[in-house]
Amino acid sequence: MPVSSGLDFSNVRHVRVWHEQFEAIKDKAEFLIVEDKSNGKCVSFTRDHDEESKPNRSYLELKKILEDTRELVKKFRKEEGK
Repeated sequence: MPVSSGLDFSNVRHVRVWHEQFEAIKDKAEFLIVEDKSNGKCVSFTRDHDEESKPNRSYLELKKILEDTRELVKKFRKEEGK
């Protein structure tokens, strides 16, 4: 009889992207914003680092960068709609 790992994968979703997008995310992205093309809603994620490879930025700095990015996206969409 198989033994359960105790891990819950019900909240894991798999998204496929083109190779160029994958490489940009894999190598460079600290943040990932996924946008619903049909309604513009976004959800964002941050990269999880182990203790040795964590960047030297604080959580608050990273949060500010993410908020600024969201505002830029909103502004761009607003200007694009004119």
